[in-house]
Amino acid sequence: MDELLTVLGRQRHVLEILLFRLLEARSLLANGEVRFLHLAAQDIEAACESVREVELQRALLPLPDGTTLRQLSDMSQAPLGEILHDHLLDLSRLAAEVGAASEAVAELSEIGVARARDRELVTTVPGRRRTSPPMDDLDREIVAAGYESVLTASARLMLPSLVAFLG
Repeated sequence: MDELLTVLGRQRHVLEILLFRLLEARSLLANGEVRFLHLAAQDIEAACESVREVELQRALLPLPDGTTLRQLSDMSQAPLGEILHDHLLDLSRLAAEVGAASEAVAELSEIGVARARDRELVTTVPGRRRTSPPMDDLDREIVAAGYESVLTASARLMLPSLVAFLG
């Protein structure tokens, strides 16, 4: 059980980092800071890789096939059952928050790609009056590539095995 608790703690940590990176990207997208989108995409991809590594560690633990964290929590005696239940609650919350943040990032990225490819592009941020100089086709494609890199990074994010394990 010590191995499981270690992996669950690590899983919480990497999901928190992923959530932070997604919220960071969402903020950049919402504020029109396109020059940093490629960095946000790299951060999301690195965080996703960490999540996949921990998922693999968890999958390699000697647990009965198909056993969920909820089942492990229910069948364990105190204090282990309570600790597992706390992990279950935190991981469930984080998975939901990561899903919502990922959807928001994808939506803002799709809007950004469409706007970047629009010939009448005016790079204004809602609530601000700032506009950028007109963009040529190359500038427009560079901006679109930034949005697409974030969209691709967030689209690679999938947590089905975690959701199944949570039960």
